Amino acid sequence: MTYKEFKKKYNGKYTDFDGAWGYQCWDLIQRYMTEVFRLPASIFNGCGLVSNMLKPPKINLLLKYFNEVKTPKQGDIAIWEYGHVAIFDHDKNYYFSQNPNACKVIQINRGGVHFFRRKVVEKVDQILHVGSKVQFDGIFKVDILKLPLGNNMFGCTKLTGCSVKAYKTKAKPYDWIKANDFIECDKKGNKTKDQILTGGKSYVRNNHTYTVTGIIGDSAVLNISGHDSLIKAKYLKEV
Repeated sequence: MTYKEFKKKYNGKYTDFDGAWGYQCWDLIQRYMTEVFRLPASIFNGCGLVSNMLKPPKINLLLKYFNEVKTPKQGDIAIWEYGHVAIFDHDKNYYFSQNPNACKVIQINRGGVHFFRRKVVEKVDQILHVGSKVQFDGIFKVDILKLPLGNNMFGCTKLTGCSVKAYKTKAKPYDWIKANDFIECDKKGNKTKDQILTGGKSYVRNNHTYTVTGIIGDSAVLNISGHDSLIKAKYLKEV
């Protein structure tokens, strides 16, 4: 989604991203962050006064994804020291803004404004080869655990293409996945409390980055905690 598409979608409407405190200026920006830039809600969430985005620790998180610029372009984020945030639209002082009005382009002449532009994200070809840096893309179900449990390995049909039945009989070393780097979670990706995997019930995610050491068919060989596993490439994203 582009900025212009985002503006068309919300123009004349109110949006309440967090479902609390009504229609605030930051609700529009957090919606912009997640829908256009695909960034986490944690960037603005919990800042309290929007002006706190200009101070540590929030400014450090913001600058991880944005560069502060002096001259704004359409689509840049504007944050005022007195506590307002909007999206620069055109000329010197026209912004797509919410609060107290519905989302629309308005003129704001007040000073003390800082502009932030999304950092250029280098595109990757997503054609995996030996040496590609990849991360797991998704949430995956643990189908079976390898016994004895001291092996700390699990089978996932989705990731390896090896069926649950095969795991019990003919599974090869490549078909097992070392569990050390995985976090147990629910279906939405939220970390669970016990972190004890259960075959057929547990779900896991993985935020680590790996180097592809081999390509076999439509799968990539990854060394996960010292064990080589063959993972379907469609569940990996090149980074």
